[in-house]
Amino acid sequence: MDRFADKKIAVSLPSLRVGTLNQRLIEEIKKVRKTGFTMAPEAGSERLRNVINKGIQEEALIETARNAFEAGWRAIKLYYMTGLPTETLDDIRGIVELSRRVQEAGESGRFRPTVNVSVSQFIPKPHTPFQWEPQIRLEDSLERQSFLKQELKKKRLDFKWHDTRMSFLEGVFSRGDRRLSSVIKTAFDANCRFDSWGEQFRFDVWGKIFKDAGIDPEFYTYRRRERNEIFPWQHLNTRVDKEFLYKEYERSLRKEETPDCKTDKCSVCGVCDHKVIKNVSSLQYAVSSKNQKSLLPTAYPLLPTHKIRLTFSKTDSLKYLGHLELVTVFSRAIRRAGIPIAYSSGFHPLPKIIFSAPLPVGIESIAEDVDLELLEYIRSDEISERLNKTLPCGIKIIEAQQISLKPYSVPTAIEATYLAFLENSPFFSTNGKWLNGLIDQLMTRDTIIVHKERHGKQKTINIRPLIKNLSLIDSNTIQLTIVKGEKENVRPYEVLSYLLGISNNESRLIPVLKTKVGGETITQTKAKDYAYREKSCL
Repeated sequence: MDRFADKKIAVSLPSLRVGTLNQRLIEEIKKVRKTGFTMAPEAGSERLRNVINKGIQEEALIETARNAFEAGWRAIKLYYMTGLPTETLDDIRGIVELSRRVQEAGESGRFRPTVNVSVSQFIPKPHTPFQWEPQIRLEDSLERQSFLKQELKKKRLDFKWHDTRMSFLEGVFSRGDRRLSSVIKTAFDANCRFDSWGEQFRFDVWGKIFKDAGIDPEFYTYRRRERNEIFPWQHLNTRVDKEFLYKEYERSLRKEETPDCKTDKCSVCGVCDHKVIKNVSSLQYAVSSKNQKSLLPTAYPLLPTHKIRLTFSKTDSLKYLGHLELVTVFSRAIRRAGIPIAYSSGFHPLPKIIFSAPLPVGIESIAEDVDLELLEYIRSDEISERLNKTLPCGIKIIEAQQISLKPYSVPTAIEATYLAFLENSPFFSTNGKWLNGLIDQLMTRDTIIVHKERHGKQKTINIRPLIKNLSLIDSNTIQLTIVKGEKENVRPYEVLSYLLGISNNESRLIPVLKTKVGGETITQTKAKDYAYREKSCL
């Protein structure tokens, strides 16, 4: 953190084993901002933690949580698994009781802490001691989830869980064999391609595919393996001996702990031959104080000294990026380019990047603006050159200019001009007179009523006052200028939908390019050149 705090690089830790998160580490992390803490008790009782060889003491967990809350953290996530070998209802109750104790550890402060309890189902995996174990049945897993939902809600603890049907499929494919290849192929052909997303997951389709293939998926999940069974993955050499894994399996059922070879003696698992592959318990870097000083970054001033405005294009597939994704793209590109961006103060420092009004998703543009506040002077052309090397294909800096550091933000767009290219859409027509007639009819109207849905409610608005200009540049290119309303706004696709008598979804098939926000008009030829010359930049 001494090296990177000045650059506002925050450290976000993965799920931590209890005991690894000490007070010093907590203080180091909070130097930039308080990122989330996830602690993994794994199981609800000490007995079950011993079975899975996680020697975690509850008091150590409570103490770690108390230190985090006292340091200013308001939320902690706890990760557990259900369906572990030898699990009982008492172990499930232990999840509720331990989570409540963690919550109580922070209730002595000025706020009520948030404890998020995340529970997933244990899935026995190949090359592990539990590869012989059966997976918990789907109905039993649902029963455990239902119990936890009720009990955690009583304690005002937030609960998140994994879809047990997905866990069932994960178990099938984790320890499956070559016969499942036909199932995967059939599922792919049946458009089961984004099933990790809950809204796309179709468990009934998977069930039918297994049935049609004559394969019982429970053969892979609910069956206890024999000690000498030959596994489908056994030909893959991980250097961990199978006999060692079975002995570990037996030790776990006896609740015997195997020491961690990073800090204790070698467990003779087979990975290390102690000749080529050796066990390294820790790495010690002998760095002199002189070298340590040379590694420290130059201390930047906290306040920005310069401000620059960039005009950029957003075209090709990048037109589908939402505004938040665009902010992330620029933040990462700026960091990769080594541009000394200024950061806001407070508990959650953010780069001082201010964009113009968000561009509707699906529309290309060569007239987007963003202001950057910098900690030191860099020439405008150098910033453009650096960023264009780190920005993805589809985003390009067109212009950069130094502006006043006074707190003036990117100007609010009063109006914006767009070009709609019908020649590149299903609505191509060689009849310019027909389009001109439609435009004349629209522009002579006093009211144009459209219906919008906002937050599940239907709204009726008159968009005619928001259409400043609508004209035909050539037989298949429409120029549209839209003004900003006091309460309501209209998008280009909504105007095109009304003009051509098509649905909003159909209007999105028409390529639309934003060419200006006030200022000078960009010619059609130049607009097309900017929009499409970068198509083959990969």
